[in-house]
Amino acid sequence: MTFLYIFLIFVLFYFLGEAADILILNVKKIAERLNIKIFIIGIILGILTTMPELFLGINSIVKELDSISLGNIFGGNIIILSLLFGISLVLNNKIKTDGDLKNIIPNLTFILLPVLVGLKGTLTFYNGLIFIFIYFLIIFYINKRNKISVDAVKIRDEEKRGIKIYIKDKFRFIKNKGFLKEIGLSILGITLLILISNIIMSLSGYVLEDFNISKFFIGLIIFSIGTNLPEFIVIIKSTKNNNSDLSISHLIGSAMANILILSILTLYNEFSVNVNWSYIITLIFITLILILISIFYKTNKSFSRKEGFIFLSIYLAFLIFQITFLII
Repeated sequence: MTFLYIFLIFVLFYFLGEAADILILNVKKIAERLNIKIFIIGIILGILTTMPELFLGINSIVKELDSISLGNIFGGNIIILSLLFGISLVLNNKIKTDGDLKNIIPNLTFILLPVLVGLKGTLTFYNGLIFIFIYFLIIFYINKRNKISVDAVKIRDEEKRGIKIYIKDKFRFIKNKGFLKEIGLSILGITLLILISNIIMSLSGYVLEDFNISKFFIGLIIFSIGTNLPEFIVIIKSTKNNNSDLSISHLIGSAMANILILSILTLYNEFSVNVNWSYIITLIFITLILILISIFYKTNKSFSRKEGFIFLSIYLAFLIFQITFLII
C-alpha cells in the first residue's frame, strides 16, 4: 500500500504542475494585456510558480509536517539555481547579462539569508517579518535601477486626451470575453492547487509512518523536484519563444519568491531547524551556487553553455552527498 501512495504522490505532482501551468499561462496573458514589461512578468511568474510550495507549506503546517516544507523550499532553490538554471543555459547556449553585480547581488544575498539564519535552530515570526520587508525592498530597488515602472512619455500623451479617456482606453479589455475566461481559468488553477496539495500532504503522512527518513530530506530531494515542475515548463516555453531574459528573471524571481513563501509561513508557524549534516551540505551548496552565479554573471557579461554544464554537475554532486550521508 505504501508504494501505491508513493506512486500516487508522483502522479499528483504532475497534475500539480498542470494546475500551476493553467494559472501561469492565464496570468501571463492578463499581464500582457496590461503591457507589463518582460522583466516584471518574470518576477510575477516567479511568484506564481511558487504556488505549489505555498499550498504544500500550508498543508504541511496543518498536518504537523512543517520540516517537509522547509526542505522543499531550500531544496527547491538548489534545483532552480543549479539544475533548472543549468538546463536553461544548455538549451539557450548563451544568455547575455549586463555584467553589473549591483543588479543581482541583493537578490542572491536574500536567497542565502534564511539558510544562514536557520543555523540558530529556528525561523521565527520576527525573522519572517524581516525577510518580507527585505523582499519588497529589493523589488523596489530592482525596479528603480531598471527604471521599470511607468512610461512617462506615454503618460504625457495620455494626459492630453484626459484621464477619463486614458482609464477607459487602458482597461477596455475588461469587458472582453477572453479576459473573463482568463480570470476564470486563473481561479480554477488556484482551486486545483489547493485540492491537489492537500491530497499530496495527506498521502505523505501515510508514507512517513512506514519509512524512517527525515521529513527535511523528503522535502529537500523529492518534494523539491515535484513542486518545481512549473519552473521547468516556463524554461522550456521561454526557450522555444527565444525569451532567454524571461528565463533568467523568472528563475531568480522564483528562488526569491520561495523565500517569501517561507517568510509568510513563519508568520503562522515557527520552524524548528535540525542543523544536521543534511542541512550543512545544503548551506554549502547554496553558497557555492550563488558565488558561481555572481562570478559568471559578470564574466564576459553572459552565461555560457559550458557554465550550464557546471551547474548541472553541482546538482548531481549535491544529490550524491545528500544520499551518501543519509545512508551513513
